[in-house]
Amino acid sequence: EFRNHMEIECARLAMERATEEDLKRLEKLAIVHREEWEAHDGTNHEKWCRRVAQADLEFHEQVCKMSYNLLYVYAFAVAREPIYEYMLFCVSKWNADDAQKFTLDRRRDVHYSIYKSIRDKNFEACKKDYLAMIESYTNIDWSMPVVG
Repeated sequence: EFRNHMEIECARLAMERATEEDLKRLEKLAIVHREEWEAHDGTNHEKWCRRVAQADLEFHEQVCKMSYNLLYVYAFAVAREPIYEYMLFCVSKWNADDAQKFTLDRRRDVHYSIYKSIRDKNFEACKKDYLAMIESYTNIDWSMPVVG
């Protein structure tokens, strides 16, 4: 509920307030998340989960920062550690074999889809993808939502 309300509103505000530099940083963070997801270079599964969760956290923190609403930025900072722990918990539900086989293509990469929606100022698409992402965790549907 916290992320639904705060992050979706931050994304809406980011559509109004983000600079080109902000958008470039968000795109880079979306790509870093995808790269971390796909980086199974002999690293043990726990380290992989931590890298993916950290990349996930940094992406969503950037969305909040792009809102330029200091209270939202502060709220995210206060909740940062529990959000990270929740992201880590969710990522850890993927077993190593399934995670290695799963590719974040353009219809499964929710972070890149959210970035594009913010860039294109398409709030309805952004909200839909955010809700699908958060709902997949709530329902423990580890298949990843189809986005876009």
